[in-house]
Amino acid sequence: SNQLFVENINYKEVVDYINNLKCDLIIVSGTRLIKKSSLEKFQSTKGIINLHTGISPYVKGGPNCTNWCIAENNFHLIGNTIMWIDSGIDSGNILTTERTILTGNENLNQIHIKVMEHAHELYLRSIMALNEKKNVPNVKQKNIASGKTYLTKEWNFKNKVRLIYNMSSFNKS
Repeated sequence: SNQLFVENINYKEVVDYINNLKCDLIIVSGTRLIKKSSLEKFQSTKGIINLHTGISPYVKGGPNCTNWCIAENNFHLIGNTIMWIDSGIDSGNILTTERTILTGNENLNQIHIKVMEHAHELYLRSIMALNEKKNVPNVKQKNIASGKTYLTKEWNFKNKVRLIYNMSSFNKS
C-alpha cells in the first residue's frame, strides 16, 4: 500500500516508510512537531517543506492560525507560508508567504475554505518552482521580524469567544 496511517510522525515506522520511498522532496501539512531525532533520519535529496496556515514569522503555532488571527484582530495576517522544516514550531526558513484574499463578507467556514484553497495553490507553486530548480527564496525568519507562537493548549473558551466576537469586526473591515 502507498499509505501509512499513524498518530505520530515521529514513529520509527514513518521514518522507514518515507526513506523507502526515496523521495526527492518531502512535503508536510498539518502535523505535530517533528522531533530533531526524527528530522535527522528523514532522507530526501531536496529536503522537507511545510505548509503553514499563517503569515510567518508573525503568527506561528496552532491549533489554527487563521482562528488566532481573527481572535487577535490581526486580519492582515490571514494567509499561508511555505517553509523548510526545522526542529522548531513553524520556524524554518521561508520559501514564500502570501496573504489570502478575502472580501470581508465571508463567514468563518468560508474564510477557512479560502485559506486552504489558497494554501494548496501556494504549495503547488512552491513545489513546481523547486522541481524546475528556479531560484527559490530561503529566508531566515529572524531576518524578517519576530512574532508570536500560539500553543494549542492556549486555545480556550475565552479565545473562542473572542474569535466569534471579532468576526463582526472582520465583516466591517
